[in-house]
Amino acid sequence: MEKEEDNLTLEQRKPSLEQRHEHLEISHTSLKSGIQRSVINSLAKATQVSSTSQKFVNQSMATVAAWMLSQTCYLAIAKASSLESTGVSTNVDNLVSRFIYAVLCTIAVPLLQWALRNHKLSTSTAVLADQLVLLNLCLPMFFAWAWKDVVGAFNQFNDGVFWVQLVVALSLVLIIAVLEMVPWHRHAIVATKVGGAADTPCARILAMPASLGLAVGYSWNAVLSYPSKEAKDKTNALLFKMMIQIAYYFVVTAWITTAWYYWNRHVKNRKENKEQRDIQRELEAISPGSAADRQDPSISGLEDVKSMGGDFVNCFGQILMDSLTFVFAWALLDTVNALFFVYLAQCASPTSCTYQSNFGFAAGLTFIFMRLSQMLKEEKRISQWNQANADLTNKSLSLNVGWAWSNYCSTAIVNAVRMSGLGAEWTYVICSAFTWVFISIMHRKYEIERRAWDRHVSEETMNHGLGQTLRA
Repeated sequence: MEKEEDNLTLEQRKPSLEQRHEHLEISHTSLKSGIQRSVINSLAKATQVSSTSQKFVNQSMATVAAWMLSQTCYLAIAKASSLESTGVSTNVDNLVSRFIYAVLCTIAVPLLQWALRNHKLSTSTAVLADQLVLLNLCLPMFFAWAWKDVVGAFNQFNDGVFWVQLVVALSLVLIIAVLEMVPWHRHAIVATKVGGAADTPCARILAMPASLGLAVGYSWNAVLSYPSKEAKDKTNALLFKMMIQIAYYFVVTAWITTAWYYWNRHVKNRKENKEQRDIQRELEAISPGSAADRQDPSISGLEDVKSMGGDFVNCFGQILMDSLTFVFAWALLDTVNALFFVYLAQCASPTSCTYQSNFGFAAGLTFIFMRLSQMLKEEKRISQWNQANADLTNKSLSLNVGWAWSNYCSTAIVNAVRMSGLGAEWTYVICSAFTWVFISIMHRKYEIERRAWDRHVSEETMNHGLGQTLRA
């Protein structure tokens, strides 16, 4: 009797068919959700890597193209205007030639951007479309590099006097801030973003001062790096030179990161306060007998003046912060240059080393910095300060690669002039044409591979039924 009760109890304890089916459904749902999460993470990571690589490669190629065009046009202008009577131009000739090229870029670049404004470059896969995309990517760098060279020529003209460089850096920020506060510049910026009938060639030209960040950054880099350069000139020990440069890198990047962190907080708080004031004014305006109706005109005028002053300070600070990102990039490049060229190769600078050394350095830097860029983009820091430092570093990497390849091109062309006996002007013309063809082919191949990878990611997304989930 007891055995029958025990057997009955065991039978009752066994799950029923419905319970087993429910358990299997729960397990299947859990497994499916886990697979979906894994696929989502994998596809999102692949999409991010593709986007990061595209920006990295485009920025690097645009930098090399801008340098080549700047040098070629500078030599052509100097030769055509008979400013260069010998093989080496004077400081005045250099400044005048650079300025002429910068003015020509200020006119030509916005006109070309305006001409390309209606082309559907992002959707076409034709060879011509890829060429226009590459040109459109390089145009802002052409303009920025031209005015950067003007600042460099001016610093060379005044023999690198610290106080003159400081005045130049402050003046550039002040002039650009004033220009950006002028109504016609603001209207031009809006017109170029919105498009339509207001987007005219004149509006494009008037909006160009907003693209002078590289020139301003170059001027501030000359100011901030001045003490470290003076310290390095006072010692002959290569180890000490490298240590000074590393110390400068840690100090200046920490300072820029801190300034960037607090400035972003300021901008965020100012935006929130402005939104609150706008809401308050709207509420007061619609309320009968509101304070807005009884407000003293003099008080209203004082508030407008304070608002304009705040806008100017905000504009001045934003220009300064944008320029410091380039100072951050130059600090990183100068540090790796000091390690490889000065300390290991025992050269005074990258351009005084062989083109073989520059090629190996640029190739190695491309591989390392591209991988580092992907890692910095994938990882998120808990600390906002650390995240700001990672973002600034990520912005610097592609510029560093472009500058490294520019140094290689410079040393290779110098060697070619010496070995061939051909003039520097024609050598630069030939090398510029070859470089543009090479960059165009590489850009085309890269775009083909990127589109194939994006299609693969899209197909995998739809195959797993994750289209809406991934986009969300």
